Amino acid sequence: MLKPLLCAAVALACLVAACARNDAVAYNNRGGAYAGLNQYQRAIADYDQALRLDPNLAVAYDSRGNAYADLKQHERAIADYDQALRLDPNDAATYYNRGGAYGVMGNRARAYQDLRRACALGSQPACDWLTENPAP
Repeated sequence: MLKPLLCAAVALACLVAACARNDAVAYNNRGGAYAGLNQYQRAIADYDQALRLDPNLAVAYDSRGNAYADLKQHERAIADYDQALRLDPNDAATYYNRGGAYGVMGNRARAYQDLRRACALGSQPACDWLTENPAP
């Protein structure tokens, strides 16, 4: 248990210097480290900063969407996934993530649509899920 926390602490320390240079990718990566520590509000703050620095950084929208999903704020997560997909319409991971959010919200049709698209784009977890959970 200590080793993952130590690794995360080292990653955060290394990213502080990069963030000081106002590097959008560094803020996004540090946000990921915070999310890995279940510090979702801090993660969202870093994703926000990444997006202020680079509003076209699709991965930051996807990452922030994941943080919102972890906080059970699925509508906000979907809004971020939508924006990520506008910027990068072939991102299998974002379709997979949005499909999961739609599923949690009870919108099975949209969930299956996104999971099928994720699978078609090469997401093995999406393909596996669809195999285990065939559409009605």
